[in-house]
Amino acid sequence: MKEKIIETIRKYGLLEDCKGLVLCISGGSDSMSLLHFFCENKGLYGIPFVVAHVNHGLRAESAEEEAGLTEFCKNKNIPIEVFHADILQTKPKGKSTEEYAREVRYAFFERVREQYGYSHIATAHNADDNSETVLFNLIRGCGVSGLCGIPVKREDGIIRPLIRCTKKEIYKYCEINDILFYTDKTNFENLYTRNIIRNELMPVIERINPSFNDSIARLTEAASADDTYFESIVDAYLNDPNAFSEKKELSLDFLRSLPDSILPRFIRRYFFVNSPNIILTNKQTNDIIRLIKNARTSSKTEIDEFELLINYDSLTVKQITDAKPCIMAAEMVIGENFLQGAGILTVSEVIATKENIKDCTVIKDKLTIRSRCSGDSLKLPKRPSKTLKKLFIDDKVSSDMRDLIPVVSCGNELVWVFGYGTDERFRPKIGEKALYLNFKPF
Repeated sequence: MKEKIIETIRKYGLLEDCKGLVLCISGGSDSMSLLHFFCENKGLYGIPFVVAHVNHGLRAESAEEEAGLTEFCKNKNIPIEVFHADILQTKPKGKSTEEYAREVRYAFFERVREQYGYSHIATAHNADDNSETVLFNLIRGCGVSGLCGIPVKREDGIIRPLIRCTKKEIYKYCEINDILFYTDKTNFENLYTRNIIRNELMPVIERINPSFNDSIARLTEAASADDTYFESIVDAYLNDPNAFSEKKELSLDFLRSLPDSILPRFIRRYFFVNSPNIILTNKQTNDIIRLIKNARTSSKTEIDEFELLINYDSLTVKQITDAKPCIMAAEMVIGENFLQGAGILTVSEVIATKENIKDCTVIKDKLTIRSRCSGDSLKLPKRPSKTLKKLFIDDKVSSDMRDLIPVVSCGNELVWVFGYGTDERFRPKIGEKALYLNFKPF
């Protein structure tokens, strides 16, 4: 097995430019084999390392395992960092114990890496773990990315030197080298899907194909190569200027032109780039695709804290807030009127001319600036009276912008609307004194 680890490190360049290594050690056979390998081969790589151990506080044996590992490191003169995590007490609602414990572990490993100034983190995932992950993804329903399994190395410096070693090889390695390890009995309890795969499915599959782990390793390598190629194409599409409208919204024509093999990846990458905490599920991705391909203007869907809205020729993605953006009603004054979140409306006294009459009004008293209201209508010269809603629809004004268009009213009557001008009834004659309204949006 030693040769297999060395070959994995060499083949995938796991220790290239390594300035130091955080070894994630639980005390089980896998991680203790990882620790033994680096203890016995210090001269081979000449890389400093530190042991990082998390006591999750979930099992009675945890204290004994922590003490045993601490004593081992002391005897070997290996630095060790231990974190006590009260998983059950701190776990947020709606998150599984397994998922939260993993988040806590990796956050601690990252802190240790920063503390020591090291570049790499090594976990003890093995070939069986990789096969279980692929089966788990298949059972849940996955695409090509789900067939990639556990990556041998990641861009953030996390590496898996044991990923091509089977569990049987690891047990044999421990036996030959007289390595003390601890067994987590919960691994044999079929409380989680992964345990059922490990304890029930894997033995049956290996009776059919004793080299199943090798088969999965070949599959994950091929899938990873394909996935890397597809992702490079997606990156190129993300940088395509045609992907976005002038308002930096996603172009519907562009999205609808993407091949079916690319569109789901484009959507997931777009969300990951703009909000890394959101990892879209297959259902969420398909909901977005249906919206893009089939929905009409103003159709929308929600993904976590984001709202996706169809706006004529674009897809708007915006974060959901409790307060809907609008212009708070206020009395209009001569001079600058600051409209929070919208812009500045400057009002000045002028003589109406042919050039400025569109935005001039003879009404000077008790004017209110606000957002649109239901039933608002405007009568423009040589045009029939229309509601603002109909005007905005005809002119394809995006629904998320309609409440940020300033409206000036006198009582219940609409006097002026930005972009449309003054109602015919309230326009001055050329040469007459008037108020001129000039709006500059932010």
